[in-house]
Amino acid sequence: MKSQRTVGIFSRDGRQSYNWLIDMLNETDFSKDVKEVLPIYIGNNFSEFTANVSGCGFAILYHTKNRGRVNVTNVTDSLYDEELKYLSKKLGKQCVIVVIDDLEDSSDKFKESLLANQPRIREFSQELFLISQVEKKTLNEEMMNKKLQMKNIMASNKKGNNKEGDRGTRGGEGTGDGQEKKPGEKEEDTRNTEESVPKAPNKCSGCCCFQ
Repeated sequence: MKSQRTVGIFSRDGRQSYNWLIDMLNETDFSKDVKEVLPIYIGNNFSEFTANVSGCGFAILYHTKNRGRVNVTNVTDSLYDEELKYLSKKLGKQCVIVVIDDLEDSSDKFKESLLANQPRIREFSQELFLISQVEKKTLNEEMMNKKLQMKNIMASNKKGNNKEGDRGTRGGEGTGDGQEKKPGEKEEDTRNTEESVPKAPNKCSGCCCFQ
């Protein structure tokens, strides 16, 4: 399906920590939106990281509390400052979510506290998902709601916005702002273009499916 895209799970932890997430994304519920799921380990080679990002259309930044701390960004010894910023820049904020796993407290109150202390999570991602050990084991109502929310984010951002993101990634121009030019501005831009460069055949933008 053209509407499907590759989802990368980026983490400094091995895939054994988030096999449950891979299994969930491979379920039928996500089949219309997910082409494949790639577990991507983040090491110390940033060039390797950026190369892996280019192969994805949607990113999940994964962190587990089993590491001892919830230090994603903005704090001392944070693990993902540059990685989160880069994912947002290349894929678009709307195509990045953060998952923090193995928590004792996954309440909305704790979530707001985290977002206040680590504001780059909100700045560079579409949503933050807090997952408790109990939720994973029991698949309770809270977990099912989070699963549905995750699915809706992937579905809603696969049209329109991702065409802009695709142009930015391939052309190195970043994500478009989606604003239409006013008639006067368009005519002025056309005149400037005609005066500065010779006319050339129209080229295809190359935009296709979302990333």
